[in-house]
Formats: sequence, structure tokens, C-alpha cells
Amino acid sequence: MDGREAGKPRTAGRGVKHLKKYDAIVVGAGVTGLSTAFNLISLRPDLSICVVEAGNGIATGNSSKSASGFRTSFTSDVNRKLARSTADYFIRVSSKGADIGLRQVGYLYLIADDRFAHFSSVAERLNRNGSALRIIDAGSLEKMIPGIVVEPASEDAEIMGLHRIGGGIFDPVAGIMDPVKVCEHYYAAALAGGVDFLFNTRVQEFITEADRPLGIPGEPFGWQKAQVGGVKTARGDIRGRVIVAAGTWAPDIVNAIGVDARARPKTRQIFVLRGQQLADLYHNGNFSTAGTLPFTFLPGGVYLRPETSDEAFDIGFADDFGRRFGFEEYPAADESFFEMNIHPVLSEYLPVFSSIRPSGSWAGQYIINTFDSNPIIFEEYGMITVTGMSGSGILKSYAIGRIAASLFLGIEEADLGNGISIRTDELGYRNRHVQAEELVF
Repeated sequence: MDGREAGKPRTAGRGVKHLKKYDAIVVGAGVTGLSTAFNLISLRPDLSICVVEAGNGIATGNSSKSASGFRTSFTSDVNRKLARSTADYFIRVSSKGADIGLRQVGYLYLIADDRFAHFSSVAERLNRNGSALRIIDAGSLEKMIPGIVVEPASEDAEIMGLHRIGGGIFDPVAGIMDPVKVCEHYYAAALAGGVDFLFNTRVQEFITEADRPLGIPGEPFGWQKAQVGGVKTARGDIRGRVIVAAGTWAPDIVNAIGVDARARPKTRQIFVLRGQQLADLYHNGNFSTAGTLPFTFLPGGVYLRPETSDEAFDIGFADDFGRRFGFEEYPAADESFFEMNIHPVLSEYLPVFSSIRPSGSWAGQYIINTFDSNPIIFEEYGMITVTGMSGSGILKSYAIGRIAASLFLGIEEADLGNGISIRTDELGYRNRHVQAEELVF
């Protein structure tokens, strides 16, 4: 693994005063669980809250492996609210000195010529509603990106069916962060609020009970109203209302009591490319004051994310066909995937990469909502499940945590800040209301 380390190992937690009973038990210390705990203690400082984590610290699962970008321009009202409020939060705390590795490098979408007119019209519509997207023609891109080939014409390019780049759309209110630093920020804020953490503490099963217990062994029975009353761990039973925010572990955890998370894990890979020949491409002041090439997407889905530490790029591609759904606790990157699926495309559009091979790589997993790719936040049997982030967990993390905390507190309309609000049942499955997203490249 290169450039991605999990959060530092921690001890059992600070000030664990009452192991047996809490107002809220959050399962998972990745970005979603941490944001939920932070938002819950922010809204209700009087609550006793415990985060239970199987790993030896925060962000020991997939959060630390994220490409960790953020953007704000979406056509879907739900996407826009979640992303905008989270970006507002990140930019605000960063401006006040919080080190989350935020760099507003922007997002650049290079669009195939047969789709450019459509996406240009979408961008113009968004701009009329307050976005600041720049539409850039192919000729300008050639001047702005050293070595870009807007019309690949080699025999290999023809065999692969690569498209001419019709132009680009640049989103300036977008950029990158350090995923571990984001998690550490939420963790520190939750600790400061009095949240307890139990690491190396795996949930073995739930405490299940009847809402009106009769004291009969085996309760709850089918004729009783069942509810979750806490968790069982090797440290002992911990009672309280439960919020499961355990990423790719969540489906199996909640399925143990028959709850369907409606989300499935899938592996994604990132490869690190570095070399002196990338300096001119990396150092680029044509798009933003950050002075680097933006987080850039090529036609077809290969992306380049500038690393913050040196003249390197994180390269990825979200393959769907042939990539099975399924949980992997320790996924590994496959360099042959890079060689056969990513490098041929990358080197045609940007020949400077032709002779460069990965200096490092890693793999992680998305927890994918397979019907609309948006978070799923719902309550069943008194337990709240937060899942289905679909690769946008960090990008929407503040809003997700705020909604989960509001649902826990019985608040019907979650206040996401800066005048943005959303119904807490809007991301559930009973009253779900999520529009299709048009700005998907």
C-alpha cells in the first residue's frame, strides 16, 4: 500500500465510565460512524454515546483507502444537498485551521465528443441555478493540459474504440482531502464532546427484546413487538439504542437479525504513478490557485487524482462488469488489472504515462446501493442503519452523520447548515425520494 495508512491504533477509549449502558451505541469507527457520533453529540451534548469498533483504531477499514474527493455540482436535489452541506463544512473548518488535507484543486471532466453537447447543456442549467462550472472546448484543453491528446488516432486507440475529447467541464468548488485526516477530525471532535470509544471490540450479536417483556425465556416471540436493545461483545453486553454505520460490514451485521441493508460491497483499486516526467503535467496553474492538475476524469471513466505529497497521481477505474459483489476484509490491488484495463487508455490520452508503471497500489471496497447509488439511512426494530454510500461516503459524510443523528433524535427535518435541510426519511426505503443524477460521466 502506498500513500494510504489507517488511523493510528488507539487504546480502549477515553473515559469509558459505564460500559453496560449508553444512550447511543454507534457500531463502526470509519468516516460514517465518526461523523454520526460527532453530529449526535453536537446536537445533544447531554447524551452518553459509545462508538464500538472491531479494529484497533479509527479508519482501519475502507475509509482510509478512499480517493477522497469532494464536489458540489449535481442535478439531483438530494445529491446537491448532501454534497454542498458537507463541502461547506469542510471548507469552513479548514479555513479555521483544521488540518483535513483539503486542497481545492477542482474536478475536470473530459467528455467524449458525442456527449459533450448534452453535458454542456446540463452545466449551463446548473450555472443558472448558482453553480460556477466552466465549459472548455477541446482546443483550449490542448493549451491548458501539457501533452493531452484530444483525438487518439493510433491503431490501439482505434481497436479500443477511444473517443475524441469534445471538451471539458471544470468544477472549481471541488477538490481533494486526506481521508485519514478527515476521520481524525471527526474523532477529535467527538472525543472533545465526551463520546467514548471501544476499539478491538467486535459486535458478536445484538441484544434483542420485546418492547413489553414478559420475562419468558426466548423472547421476543413472533407475537411480540421486537426491538434491538444493545450489543453483545467479548467485553460484555452494552445496552442502548444502536446505530450501525459499519461500511461494508453493515449488511452482514444487520442481516443477523433479518434486517436488509439493501447495499452490497464491491472492490475498487487505486494505483500510484510517479516520475520526474510528470512534473509538467502535475504542476498546472491553468485551472485553480492550487497549482496542480485538477482531479481529472478521462472519457470512459479512468481518473487521475493529484497526490498532495509529491509529483504523483492516484489512478483508478471503477469496473462494474466482471467485478463481483461480495465482502472482502483484505482486498488487494491487481497490477494486471492496471496493465490491461487502465494503462492502455491512460497512455493514449496522456502519452507521458506510456513508460510509467505503478510504484504502489491498494484496494478497498465500496458499499453500493444498487438501485440509486445514494446513502440509505433507516430505522427498523429501533435500530438505525447507515449504509449504501456507494463511493461517496467522505464526500457526503457530514450530511450523512447529521441525518442519522437527527433520525435518532426523532427530528423530522435535518438541518444541514447554510439554509440546507432534508427530511430524515428521504433516504430511507419507505418514503424514499431520490432523483436520478444526470451529471454522471
